[in-house]
Parts: sequence; structure tokens; C-alpha cells
Amino acid sequence: MLSERLVFIRRGGLGDFILSLPLLRVLRARYHRVCLVTRRACLDLLPSDCAYDAVLDADSAEFAGLFAGSAPIPARVGDELRGADVISFLAPDAVLVANFARCGVRNVRWVNSRPTAPPHAALHFFADAGEEPPPGLLSQPLWSGPRCGGGLWVHPGSGGRGKNLPAARFAEFARNWLATHDGQVILSFGEADVALVDPAQAAFRAAGVPFQMVLQPSLAELKRRMCAESGAYVGNDSGVSHLAGALGVPSTVFFRSTDPRIWRPLGRVEVVEWRE
Repeated sequence: MLSERLVFIRRGGLGDFILSLPLLRVLRARYHRVCLVTRRACLDLLPSDCAYDAVLDADSAEFAGLFAGSAPIPARVGDELRGADVISFLAPDAVLVANFARCGVRNVRWVNSRPTAPPHAALHFFADAGEEPPPGLLSQPLWSGPRCGGGLWVHPGSGGRGKNLPAARFAEFARNWLATHDGQVILSFGEADVALVDPAQAAFRAAGVPFQMVLQPSLAELKRRMCAESGAYVGNDSGVSHLAGALGVPSTVFFRSTDPRIWRPLGRVEVVEWRE
């Protein structure tokens, strides 16, 4: 029998959100009603079996009222939490714990969003939520739709400079790929990658690699274009790499400073540890 209501609270970046989707998928099948609390931009990425019945913007002033001590809790937030089960990727600070109690939350599971030791983060999430992970969790893409692209998608940035492979290495990878494949090279940059745009373009031109540039796309456009245009992917440990893996794009992902045993993307991913 289905349980009544779930509030699933997931802040964080693109990769963090994607790694939590297998847990949301399992729980979605067990609840009549799911309220998802996340960044609105992430809603465009949800697979059909992770559908929600209500949404609260995790960056809104309305949701921030949940952290405001003894101040009145916004009515809509209180209504969603009252009598609900909660999966929270937030730290269980005293104010939040007290406000969950004030709202009459039925049960809370606190999920550690930043595990520091193996196994994989997605497995940690299931364990913290008291759920059994599905078979093939780490190797199965989240989306099974068709892809018609044949290009190489290169994303040379990430959320931290210490994660990034030198742009010349990606240019070399692309040149070697072009030697055995027909297709274009797509070079993408997100909001955090502004400083990489000029040196990356210079490196690809120096290597004689033609490319098409995608600059700061929305998450919806990034997903759409990656599905339509990419037959392979290469990048660092980044949210875009997690998206490529989750979409089922065969991917090569370089890890310089983080542990792939914990943070490798889901899906068809070859991990290369680069510890220069």
C-alpha cells in the first residue's frame, strides 16, 4: 500500500542533484504525493518516473522561513510538511529540527549529502534513507530516451580549479578522437568556467581541432543538446559529467582531486585518475 506524503529536500549543484535522483525514483513509487524542494532550474532534468505533485523553490524566501528560529513558518511550507515523511539532504541543525517538529512532520530521514569515504555517494544516500538500492544502480543511466548525435562533447571546466585537467589535454583527446570518428567537437562552458573560455579555445586551435562552442546554456538546453548532438563525452569531475553519464552518453571522466569511488557519475563511464 502506498504511503501518503513525502517531502524530498535536495539543495546542491547539478551533480549532487543527479546523484539523488535514483533515491527519489524509488520513493516516488511508494508515495501518493511528493513535494520536491530544490532549485527550479533542476526541474527540467527530472525523468518521467521522478514526477512531483508540488514544488518549493529551495532558493526562495518562502523556504528560507524554515530556518528562521521561532518566527512564523510560511503557510505553504507548513502545509506541505504537516504529517509528511521527509527526506532531507540538509544538515540537521537545531533550528531546522525544531521547525520540523513545529510543523508536525511524521518522520525525518537525514541524508549526508557529502560523504567522505566509500562506498559511492548514491549508495550512501540509500543507506541513510533506510532504502535498498536497485540492481545496477551505478552502471545504469537515468534516462533511456533515444540519442541521435555523433559528436564529441567536451566540457573542460568544473566547480573548482583543482578538479580541472589542463585544456591542452582535452584538445589532445579531441584530436585523437577525430582521427577515428566522423563528427564534430562541441566545447561547452558553464557559468563557473568564464576564465577557461579563452585558454581552452586557444588550446584547441593550437591542436588543429575545429569545434563548435556552447556558452552558458540553461540546464534544459544543455540536456536537450547533449541528447541530440553527443555520441561521446569527456570532462572533469563536474555536474555536466554527471548529466552526460545519466543521459547514457559513453563518457570519459578525469578525476584529479576527488575520489571516484564516491563521486563517479552514474552510467557508462570510464574513470581516469590524473594525479599530476
